[in-house]
Amino acid sequence: MALCLVSGNSFCWEDLVEWGVVHLKGKGMRATVCKLAWWATVYYLWSQRNVVLHAGQIKTEDQIINIIKKDVKTRLQSKECFKNTILNRIICCNWGICIERLQRGGNAV
Repeated sequence: MALCLVSGNSFCWEDLVEWGVVHLKGKGMRATVCKLAWWATVYYLWSQRNVVLHAGQIKTEDQIINIIKKDVKTRLQSKECFKNTILNRIICCNWGICIERLQRGGNAV
């Protein structure tokens, strides 16, 4: 969640779910990226669990993180437009995304 500019000391499941319910609202870039990252993480961790159980194949933590980053980046680039703000530029930089691609002709929301 650090890539979404989210920090915290507690990383237990209940605290993450509670944080998500409270903070993952809205349509801004930060909320959108956090939602995408959250669901991609859940999906790919569950998928990796199934592959380990049924095929015995194991991916490294770095491999899973790179898959999640690629998925979030791809999905974000297909989303609505975002404003070119400092916060959004930092988030784009963290995820390796060109913010101009997210503005679609400069009519950012």
